[in-house]
Amino acid sequence: MSVPNAVAGIIAQNGSGSGSASASAPGRFPAGQPAEAAPFKLVSVNRDGSDGVTFPVVGERLDVGRRTGTLLFEDDGYLSDRHVRLERRDGQYHLVDLDSLNGVYVRIRQKEELRDGLRLLVGMEVLCFELISEQERDPAPAVEHGVLVFGTPPKLPWARLRQVTTAGICRDMFHLYRAEVVVGRESGDIVFSDDDFMSRMHAAIRNEGGKAWLVDLNSSNGTYIQVDKERLLQPGDFIRLGDQLLRFEEV
Repeated sequence: MSVPNAVAGIIAQNGSGSGSASASAPGRFPAGQPAEAAPFKLVSVNRDGSDGVTFPVVGERLDVGRRTGTLLFEDDGYLSDRHVRLERRDGQYHLVDLDSLNGVYVRIRQKEELRDGLRLLVGMEVLCFELISEQERDPAPAVEHGVLVFGTPPKLPWARLRQVTTAGICRDMFHLYRAEVVVGRESGDIVFSDDDFMSRMHAAIRNEGGKAWLVDLNSSNGTYIQVDKERLLQPGDFIRLGDQLLRFEEV
């Protein structure tokens, strides 16, 4: 996984979307309201893995985006104007995708259930997971002019991965036939040999108990799954949005 550029965001006053504080400033609060003690923080992660700017997480919600919100990254063209929200409920923060174009991703800790249409970040690869319907999985033999078409006996895939490019199109498609399919840079069923951010054996997709699971294989840069609408945040979670990599922590 490529880690983002050094943060060039600004914290806007009262979520106005046009704050003047620099990225390293602690942020400001509306006049007449004392600054609330921040129970959590977001730490930007630089390309070399070092910690960058720290942003306090306070209040009932914190919106992150490119043009509107509380925390802005104005130079990040991959972010929607208002991209994601950190919303506090019962003392815990939930990560809520605000219908962003490119989605929000969280680094998985253990195995995560995959659902149809979710995207994964494995190394530098953006892969869309798709289940295959029974009709498509086992089509009837083709017949032309009353003659069966001769060809290789078909394998029966249960799912596929579509590689999504920056042009917004699918470049390659990988059908999943086995109960476990390994993705890696040197070893595995699907190999991306030119991806320097991918580990030798990076992640696996497993078909267990009628469900699909994503498993990280102790990769160096981690495996990320797209947030499906919202997700409860845990201290230590890594969040990828646009070209930004942020770590959510307790203060």
